[in-house]
Formats: sequence, structure tokens, C-alpha cells
Amino acid sequence: MARTRYFADLIIFSFNTGLRQSNVLNLKWNQIDLDRKVAWCYFDEMKASKSLVVVLNGAAIGGLRWQIGKHSKYVFVRL
Repeated sequence: MARTRYFADLIIFSFNTGLRQSNVLNLKWNQIDLDRKVAWCYFDEMKASKSLVVVLNGAAIGGLRWQIGKHSKYVFVRL
């Protein structure tokens, strides 16, 4: 069940943000601001070498909430 939840959250977040798989899998908690509902990727992590701020909709935030507390550094970690 936990494995299914992980993949579902990963897919929902990816679909709703438009981020590439590598950006999502390397996303760290310090790149997320749930209060402001934004996430950002630094220029050195992006294909175009430009920083990107992504507005998080309700579905993306919902996927993130299930990941809180699973890892102290990375958002999506399959345990």
C-alpha cells in the first residue's frame, strides 16, 4: 500500500507541476514553501540552466502532505 501511495503522489505532483522526473526526485524540503504554495528548482538543476518557481495547486500540495516526515532532506523517497 505504501509503495502505491508513493507512486501515486509522485505522479500527481509531477503532472500538476509539469516538472521533469529528475527535478521531482531530487526535490528537497528546503525548496518547498507550503505556506506560499510554491516550489522552486535552482538553475543548476534545470535543463535550461534557469531557476524556476512553480505554483503548487491543491492536488500537488495534497501529494506533498503524504510525504511529510518520511525523510528529512528529500521530498520523494521510497522507503
